[in-house]
Amino acid sequence: MRWRAGLGWVVGDECSGKTSLLRALAAELPCDGGRMEGPALSGAVFWVSPRAPQPEGLTARQWLAAQGRQYPQWSDAVLDRHLAGWQLLDHLDKPLHGLSAGTWRKCIMAAGLASGASLTCLDEPVAGLDQRSVRYLEQALLQASEWT
Repeated sequence: MRWRAGLGWVVGDECSGKTSLLRALAAELPCDGGRMEGPALSGAVFWVSPRAPQPEGLTARQWLAAQGRQYPQWSDAVLDRHLAGWQLLDHLDKPLHGLSAGTWRKCIMAAGLASGASLTCLDEPVAGLDQRSVRYLEQALLQASEWT
């Protein structure tokens, strides 16, 4: 399979390997066969599993700041826009373990969109989101795809 630059979707049934593909793209999981190559796979990949345990003792603000230090192309302006767009500003000083599943996903997606990574992998991005948040995600992804 070859992917062109821009927005891409991985769609499939439950347990069909979507998350495993994302983990392999992020070099978190070795490939069983085939090969992956390209500039996006040289370490400039944003991937945070929404199902992974959240780091202990961090607020959302601290976690986002730590993400920003990992990505050289990080944009605080983009992060701020998405934090406001997803109405996350009131949640920034809450501990990660106290966030709802939807709020945690929105934090992950805001960080991914702000990361400036060559490849941003979002697993089940609409799970736990209300309709307004889903519409905002659609808008944000369309805008991000225009930049490529």
